[in-house]
Amino acid sequence: MAFDAEHETVLATLARRDRLDQAINKMAAQPQFSEVVHRLGCLRGVSTLTGFGLAVEIGDWHRFTGNTIGAFVGLVPSEHSSGASRAQGPDTQDR
Repeated sequence: MAFDAEHETVLATLARRDRLDQAINKMAAQPQFSEVVHRLGCLRGVSTLTGFGLAVEIGDWHRFTGNTIGAFVGLVPSEHSSGASRAQGPDTQDR
């Protein structure tokens, strides 16, 4: 019984994921997102989900430069500084 209950939970979770994926694909195909999502999809490892997430989160891409987008998404080294000492740590995304 325990296995059957957990198996049903897994199946329900997979079905929910599939429904959400379909909804995201439908929203990503809307005109205000489709071009950006398509362009981001040309990058290795960027799927529709990731591209759509970035498109929605960033919104106006013109407010960033190549130097500032990394800081916004947390891909710059963290820094610990005190007085004259300065040390860079792992990317801020790793924290």
